Amino acid sequence: MKSYPWMVIAVFAVITGISLLSLIQPPAYYSEHERRFLAQQPNWNMSNMRSGDFAKDYETYLSDQFPFRDAWICVRTTAERVLGKKESNGVYLADDGYLIERHTREDIDGTIFRENIERTTRFVKQAEEIIGKGKVKIMLIPSADSILTDRLPAFAVGLDQSELLSQVRQALPDQYVDTEAILREHREEEIYYHTDHHWTTLGAWYGYQAWAQEAGVSAWAAQDWHVEEPDYDFYGTVYSKVHVKVPPDRIQIYTPAEEMSYQVNYNDGERISDSLYAYDKLSTRDGYEVFLNGNQPLVKITRCEGMGNGNRPGGTGNLLVIKDSYANCMIPFLVNHFNETHIMDLRYLWPDIPAYIRENQITDILILYQTIQYSSSSLYRLEHGK
Repeated sequence: MKSYPWMVIAVFAVITGISLLSLIQPPAYYSEHERRFLAQQPNWNMSNMRSGDFAKDYETYLSDQFPFRDAWICVRTTAERVLGKKESNGVYLADDGYLIERHTREDIDGTIFRENIERTTRFVKQAEEIIGKGKVKIMLIPSADSILTDRLPAFAVGLDQSELLSQVRQALPDQYVDTEAILREHREEEIYYHTDHHWTTLGAWYGYQAWAQEAGVSAWAAQDWHVEEPDYDFYGTVYSKVHVKVPPDRIQIYTPAEEMSYQVNYNDGERISDSLYAYDKLSTRDGYEVFLNGNQPLVKITRCEGMGNGNRPGGTGNLLVIKDSYANCMIPFLVNHFNETHIMDLRYLWPDIPAYIRENQITDILILYQTIQYSSSSLYRLEHGK
C-alpha cells in the first residue's frame, strides 16, 4: 500500500510528459511507416464548433500526432496478439504470415459504385464508337480477403466481392474480364503480398493471362520471361498499420528472356527512361514503386523496333490503360503486344479521354482497378474532361 502514491505519481508523470511533448514537438506532416499524410491541427470557427466537426477533427489530429505513434502501434498489436486477438487496426493476423486488410460493407459506397458502373457503361459505348466493338476491356481485381479466405483466422469473414463483380459483369458482359476465377484457382500460390494490399507480379501474370484470352491476344509463355528477385526486404502498406513482426515480402520483376527495348515517357517528358522498372525505388521504403516509378498521372511506353528486340515480332496498335496502382505490375506484360502503351491514373489527371483516343490513335483500351477502389472512389473524370 505504501507504493500506491508512487504509482499514481508515476502514471501522472507519464501522462504529463506525453502531453507536454505533444505540445512542444512540431507536427509531422507525413508518416513514412503508414505512408500517408497525417491530420493537422484544425482551424476553429463557430460553424465547425456547432456542427461538432471541430471536436472530431481535433481528436483525429491528436491521434495522428501522438508522440512515438509508431512504437505505440507496435505495442498495441503485440498486446492484442498475446491476448489471442486475430485482428488489429483493420488487419487480419492471418495464417502463413499473411497480414490481410479487412474490408466490410462500410468500405463500399453503394451510390458511387452504381454511378461508376453507369459512367463506365457510357464511356465504353463512346469509346467503342471511336475504336470499334470488342476493343475495350474492364478488369476488377478482388482484394486478398475475398480470395485467400482459407488463410483468414477462424470465424473471420472477408468481404465477398463476387456480388460486386457480378454487377459489373451484367452491365458490361462483352467487356468484362474475369480475374476472380483465375485468382481463386491459384490461391495456394503467392498471388498477394503478405504485408501489402497489392497482388504480386505472379498474381498480375495470371491477370495478364485472363486479359489475353478475352482480348484475343497470344500471351507470352512462362519460358519467355526471366524472373528477377532483387535483394530487398519489402514491408508494405498493410504492415504499416500494425507493425507486427513477420517475414518480409520479396518483389519479383519479370523481364523478357529476349532483349527488348523501350522508351518510357513520364508526364510529357518530365522523365525519360529506357526501363519499365524504377530500380532506385528499391532503396526506399515503398519498393512497390519499382513498378513504373509508382503512381504517375500519365505514362507513355513505346516499344522500340529494331533496337535489340531479338526475333520478337512488333506490336500492333496502341493501348490505353485507365487504372489504379494494381495495374502497375501488370503493365510490363501488356506493353509487348502494342507499339505504344498509354497509362492514365485519373486520381492525378483530368483528361479529355475521347480527344486523347483520337489524337494518339488508340486501338485498344483496358480499365483496371482493384474492386474496393472502383467501388468507393468516383470515376467522374472518366467521362468529364476539363
